[in-house]
Amino acid sequence: MHSPASNESLSASELGGAMVLSGIGRVFASDANCVEVISSHTLAAEMPRRFLDSAAAPLALVFLCLVLHVIGTWALPLINRDEPRFAEASREMRERGDYVVPYFNGQLRLDKPPLIYWCQVACYRVFGENEFAARLPSAIASALTALVVFSFGSRLYNRRIGLHAALIFTLSLQVLVQSKAAVADMCMVLFVALASWAGWEISIDEASKSRRLWWGVFYLALALGFLGKGPVAWLPIGTVLIFFAWTRKPGLNHALKFHFGIPLLLAIIALWGIPALRQTHGDYFRIGIGHHVIERSFVALETHGANGLPGYLAFLPFYFVTLFASFFPWAFFLPRMVSHFRKPENLQPRERYLIGGIGLTFLIFTLLSTKLPHYVLPAFPLLSILLAGWLGETRFPIKWAATMAALTVLFSLAIPPLSTRYFPVAHLAREAAPWLKPDTQFATVEFQEPDVIWNFRASIRGLVAAVSRDEAVVFMKEPGSRCCLMPSAIAETFEPDPAWKKLTADGINLATGKHVQLTLWIKET
Repeated sequence: MHSPASNESLSASELGGAMVLSGIGRVFASDANCVEVISSHTLAAEMPRRFLDSAAAPLALVFLCLVLHVIGTWALPLINRDEPRFAEASREMRERGDYVVPYFNGQLRLDKPPLIYWCQVACYRVFGENEFAARLPSAIASALTALVVFSFGSRLYNRRIGLHAALIFTLSLQVLVQSKAAVADMCMVLFVALASWAGWEISIDEASKSRRLWWGVFYLALALGFLGKGPVAWLPIGTVLIFFAWTRKPGLNHALKFHFGIPLLLAIIALWGIPALRQTHGDYFRIGIGHHVIERSFVALETHGANGLPGYLAFLPFYFVTLFASFFPWAFFLPRMVSHFRKPENLQPRERYLIGGIGLTFLIFTLLSTKLPHYVLPAFPLLSILLAGWLGETRFPIKWAATMAALTVLFSLAIPPLSTRYFPVAHLAREAAPWLKPDTQFATVEFQEPDVIWNFRASIRGLVAAVSRDEAVVFMKEPGSRCCLMPSAIAETFEPDPAWKKLTADGINLATGKHVQLTLWIKET
């Protein structure tokens, strides 16, 4: 499938990829005296089985994935709108000491369950309240998901294919993006992948002791996945149901023990859910499930999709189109892989299990009205294993993996310093920091993006108020240290006191894609 390449044929990006994959490249060379750069065929063939079979292999994988995901996360400001919302809600959770119900700028934030907030709070305690700490849970979850993919792929095929599957998952474009984002998705994907692996083990393992262990892992992962991002984490239940139906395998209830498992699952969730419902008088369920799950299923929220029957039908192929970007570069293999597995004789039980989980994920999110490219991420661990199994041991393009790793490092280091000037709010917050005090009162006029609250509450402890143009002058003239942020077009009509400081910055509001110029007025006393 690939022709051997000489040293001279390797591009700079491929050689750069060796910097990230150096641990793999060194320990997986079968000859200790080998100093040549070898082709993709020979590199895949000469990985030492002794290392691959040792406990060091998965540890090296997790470490390399984690390094890849955290590079540059400390330098790029949080991107509107989701990242600042999650990060700020976690900061306020820590300030309030309330680990049940999250708040954003003093208002209830009931969009998502609490797991991501708990993880971010833990990182804040170690690394401080900053962009790196806010994004670290996603990086850790993604690295652990790669470990699950490696282990699950090793069980289904062998450890070499398991490693290939982990690399495919880690170096997929959508995974690379989400692993560097301060959002809830990768925590959910981790537990979906773990539950999918456990579901396979309890479906095929007849040994009672082993099945009981995997049964517990299955329902625990489903519960933690729900605490990560809600009912979407229960997709592995459907995967197991499809597998039993497709293979006509008896003993479904004996394997899953629904009469014990479902109460256990609900009991774990209830440890958080009951206090949350009591504190919010049922609003957590009404908004978190009613609005963000049920309504999102039938109505395209926040322009993510199209309403009306013609728009709904037009968006049905959405994920089959965006998959080629989300699963880049590995998506180029998918047409041939699909063609191969269309033949029933090529489907073993393991392929049926993987395809069932992948197909269920794409079917559900295709039918829902609200659509975003990353919604199908729960299918990526299974898709990576299926593709790695189809490629086999010798056809895996290690040069593709090296190139993707090199480009990830390059962009992660180059983009933040080049792009920070396009984040006007973060720029103003840094400039204004010397004049801001914990008791400084802060207000905004006709600009209420979430990154305002995240960036300025790093210096002030109060909440951010929204005021009208007429109220802004009154606000600033009240006693004490005060700041007011507004679009510069409004600032031109503003009548400030000569003693007030004026800072301006322009850039792009990434939430809308529009250019914005902002002015910040500062009164020290």
